[in-house]
Formats: sequence, C-alpha cells, structure tokens
Amino acid sequence: MPLTGAQTGIWLAQQLEPDNPMYNIAFRLDLRGRVDVGRLRQVAEQAVTETDCLHYRVTGTVGEPRLVPARLPVQVDLVDVRDADDPAAVADELMRQDRTQPVDLARPPLFRHVLLRLADDWVVWYQRYHHILIDAYGVGLLTMRAGALYTDPEAAGPAPAWEAVRLYEDDARYRSSEDFVADQRFWHQYLSGAGEPARLVPRGERAVRDGIRASVVLDERRSASVRSAAERAGVRPSRVMIAAVAAYLHRRTGAVDVTIGLPVTARLTEVQRAVPGMASNVVPLRLTVRPEMTGAELIEATDAAVRAVRPHVRYRGEELGKELGSADGVADLVGPTVNVLPFVEPVFGDLRLAWDPLWLGPLNDVTITVTDRHEAGLRIDLDADAAVTGEADMAE
Repeated sequence: MPLTGAQTGIWLAQQLEPDNPMYNIAFRLDLRGRVDVGRLRQVAEQAVTETDCLHYRVTGTVGEPRLVPARLPVQVDLVDVRDADDPAAVADELMRQDRTQPVDLARPPLFRHVLLRLADDWVVWYQRYHHILIDAYGVGLLTMRAGALYTDPEAAGPAPAWEAVRLYEDDARYRSSEDFVADQRFWHQYLSGAGEPARLVPRGERAVRDGIRASVVLDERRSASVRSAAERAGVRPSRVMIAAVAAYLHRRTGAVDVTIGLPVTARLTEVQRAVPGMASNVVPLRLTVRPEMTGAELIEATDAAVRAVRPHVRYRGEELGKELGSADGVADLVGPTVNVLPFVEPVFGDLRLAWDPLWLGPLNDVTITVTDRHEAGLRIDLDADAAVTGEADMAE
C-alpha cells in the first residue's frame, strides 16, 4: 500500500537521518487503584492487535516507499520495579532510554508497549510508536478501546473497522480533489509577505535528536482562570493558551507579526475521525500582536485566525514549506509551536488515571504542549532542542 501524504513527509525526513529517534512518539498512562495487571495486559494486547495501522513496515527506494503488512504476535512487556529504591525514577529512565532509540522502519514491530509496576496500586502503561504509523489522536482511540475492554468486554462490542487502507483511500481522494488545489492556493496567499518568524531559541545546525523539558501543572485556581477566560470570550481554552504564547513571544522579541506552529489532528472527514493512523499536521498560524491590545482582544483575534485556517489544515505543512523554498519544511515558517491535545478520557473500571505525552515528534523552536486533565488541572510541557537550550533558559 502506498504511503499517505502525511506518512511520506515523515519517511523523507527519516531517510535523511535514519539513526535519529526524532519521529518516535511516546505516552504514559498512570493507573492507580486495584489494578488487575493480567487483565490490563490482555486488553492492551487486544487493542493493539485490532489497530491495523500498527502492523506494517515501510520498504522501497527513494520516491517509492510502500507499507507492507507485517502482522506479528503482539506482546505487552511487564516490568516490575516495586523493589527498586526509587521505582518512579527507574521507570522514567526506562521510558527515556526506549523513546530515544532509533527505529528501523523496515524491521517490525515499529512500536513497543510496557506495563511498569511501580507499587501494588500503581501501574504505568508506556506506549511508544514510530510517528509514521500513528498520531496522538489514534493513540487516544486505541487507549479508549483498551479501557472499554477492561471495564466491560461485552459492552465494548466487536473489533472496530480500523483498516488502515481506509485512511489511504480517503487521503488519495483528497489529493486528487479541488479541495487540495484550493487549500494549496489558500496557504500560498496566506503566507505571502510573511517574514522570518520570531523565535524563542536559536535554530540548531541539525535535526533535533533529544529535547530538554520544563513542566508545570496549573493548580485548580489557575486552571479555572484559563477556562473562565475562554468562557467569557466564547471560545475554547486552546485559544487562550495560543494567545498567551503569542503575547509572550511579542514581549520577548518585540515582533508584532508572529507566526505560531499549530499542530492539528487534520481529521475533517468521518473516516479520518474513526480510524487510527497518521493524519496530524503542523500548519502556520499568523497573528498580529500590538502593545495596546487587551487580553480579550488578542483571544478574539486568535479564535478568528484559527477559524480561518481550519478548513485548510489537511494540506501538508512540510509540502508547503518546500514549495516556498524552505529546506526544513514547516519548521522554517514558524516560531514556537502550541499543541493543545484533545482530552483523552479513557475509563478503566474504577481506576484513577493520568494521561501524559512524553514525546510527540520533531520540535519547532519551543514546543508548548498543553494537556487538559480536568480535575487534575492543566499540564504544560515546554520542550526544546537540548543541543541549543539549557535548563536556565527553559526555567525562564
């Protein structure tokens, strides 16, 4: 099966640096309570088995990559670290080492799942994939399916129709449509006159190999203030976070015209929303930030800007960058990236859960990832290239 447009961009980038783990994506799901580890392992293996997009390898020469079925028995590893002096630190290091290992696209499986038992009432489900197979949205579908199976196998129903070929056919229809041509025209006009984007950190001389992270979890009061600001403006909380980053970028650099990297699920059709796979995209979002603007005005302008680009988000950012003469695709067109993840709310019986992204692929400048964990508050992760950024810079 040929690659989709989204997969082709990843494949081409990976060919330039085959030993670079930049296109791994990784997640952790913390489960607390009376965890039935055997049952959890069983439903995780079933959900992975049902997720067709994972069971492929990539082969072919330059310009002719193809997805070849590679369905192997699924095994979720079980690692017990309860006897370690610091189980959490041991688990963190295991996950870090795994996600920073390069993946050979021709040698399946292109994913790994581990259940890490940190305490009698604490298990971490670690998931790592090559981004060419699946995106965060697809991982959310898989995880929610496993939760449904864990909670009530009968109510969960039969295996979903998750055949990867459905995504390829949907992508092929788009790329041969008038919508594709119209989207291309839109983006070229949209970026006409855009200058060098303002950035928070220097550009590295080579692709990012590992990142440095600073994280904060907003307490209930500050999380509520973000949601209240969104409610008053009649917009989603994501717009408030994007506006806040744009304002900070303006204060740091003095730039009035800023271009933010906007990660999007790019799932505008019923098929795309229903089937796990790789469809996500990063598109430029242009904003004008003036010193006299109020917060409410900037939030309103941000919402209008997102609404303007949303119908066109299927057009690949990496293709757009190359068409505009960028050697590094969309990375040359944008400054910091603001990734507000859709809320993933799986249910695993009566267990208490916390869902956190560990690594979401290549970094553009500083990547700000916001995870809404509802009662647990908003988690904000700032990731940047460890080769050009230090801990002091990230703390600032």
